[in-house]
Amino acid sequence: MDKPCSTIMIQAKKLSVGFGENQVLYSISFSINQLSSTAIVGPGGSGKSTLLKMIEGSRATSDTLWKRGSLEVEHTSTSYLPQKSLLESETLFQILSAKCQPSTDIYSLLRSVWQPSTDIAELLLDQIEKPLSSLNRESRRLVEFTLTLLSPAQLLLLDEPDADLRDEYRDDVAKLLQKLHREKTIITVTHNIKFARKIADYIILLVDGKLIEASETEKFFTEPSRPRTRDFLRTGS
Repeated sequence: MDKPCSTIMIQAKKLSVGFGENQVLYSISFSINQLSSTAIVGPGGSGKSTLLKMIEGSRATSDTLWKRGSLEVEHTSTSYLPQKSLLESETLFQILSAKCQPSTDIYSLLRSVWQPSTDIAELLLDQIEKPLSSLNRESRRLVEFTLTLLSPAQLLLLDEPDADLRDEYRDDVAKLLQKLHREKTIITVTHNIKFARKIADYIILLVDGKLIEASETEKFFTEPSRPRTRDFLRTGS
């Protein structure tokens, strides 16, 4: 199926980023189209989260941050899921009530978001009155992911949305992202290459801050052009 839109939303040209004397990204170049789903993969410490924060913009501020080259992001609304838990003291019901119109049926809203993944909807509904800080890591991650999805933003930036999830819930998250990526532009950082293959049209591989390969998903997995890519696909590191 042809992509509904091929307009470039994000473009990096020889982008280098660092914090003080610590360089994180080394002269990377890539482009991301509107209404596409891109997975950024690579071993730990390769600069994946830093790149996502740079795209988000406001979360990359630091007195010691420096940037060379260019990163152009078409002005659009953004919803960002950080890697670390928010650990809010509020309940999911309180958060949604504050975000939604008074007439909104919160329970029906959660069921509609996760349709047809009823197991996750029921899990969240069972814990809807509990403070987020009291939930286990899996439930907290699902809550935070749900709040990110409920944003009307057209650009979703997701840092390890599959972290701490059991396999069946990870599959449900993948199905939901597959459904959404014709409506929104999605960029996901993940260590899980099987998850990346399910959700993404396009894969960017970063290793030690360098862009090793960037290509359409099936080509990345079936015809990788770089030996380092083949090593990563074989070992995951």
